[in-house]
Amino acid sequence: MAAAYMIIGVTVTDEAAFGPYAEEVPPMMAKYGGEVIVVDDNFEVLEGDFGRKRAVILKFPSMEQARDFYNSDEYAPMIELRKACTDGDVVLVQGL
Repeated sequence: MAAAYMIIGVTVTDEAAFGPYAEEVPPMMAKYGGEVIVVDDNFEVLEGDFGRKRAVILKFPSMEQARDFYNSDEYAPMIELRKACTDGDVVLVQGL
C-alpha cells in the first residue's frame, strides 16, 4: 500500500484564530496514521507563482486513511476554523 501525501499551500490571515487548529489537528491526524512532514514559511519557489506564505506536507499510510481523516466528524469543525483564518489550497496525492 502506497503512502498518501496531503500538500497544503496556505496563507494564515489571523494567527491568533489559527492557534487552536495548529494545536488540535496533529493528534487528530495521528489517529489515522497521519504525521506532519513539512511546515515551512521560508521555502523557495523555483518556477511559477506559488502564491502562499506557508507550505505544509502531511503523510498518511494510504489515500483511504487520509480521506477518512479529512472527512471525519472530528476534523469537520477544524476545516471551518481553518477556512475562517487562512487562504489556501489542499491536494491529496498518492506516493509511489
